[in-house]
Amino acid sequence: MAYFILAYALSWAIELPLAAAAQGWLHTPVPPALHYLASIGPMLSALIVTAATEGRQGIRQLLAWVVNANCRERDVFVIQPLVPPVQEHLMELLLMLDAARGVSAARTTAVIPYYCVCPL
Repeated sequence: MAYFILAYALSWAIELPLAAAAQGWLHTPVPPALHYLASIGPMLSALIVTAATEGRQGIRQLLAWVVNANCRERDVFVIQPLVPPVQEHLMELLLMLDAARGVSAARTTAVIPYYCVCPL
């Protein structure tokens, strides 16, 4: 039950600004690419609920199942920024790479975006 509530909450939290902007209720610009992030809500919810209930081993099994279903003998690109907390994000990156390697992905590539900070 927690998964469904969290999935809907995350998806709607991303979709509500788009709907408000479309209706004219929100007068600040909202990037249209935000719509694509709403589809990540269910997967993010699955990761959060699995991490809370089963820990890292559960996340590893979940990611192995996801990768196994879609990426056998294919190139896998894992995108993970290393923003604070760096230790947790680095561990997530390593778990995803391990899951990809465990299901016989042809090649795994870690993409680590660099977010520079510049004054405007």
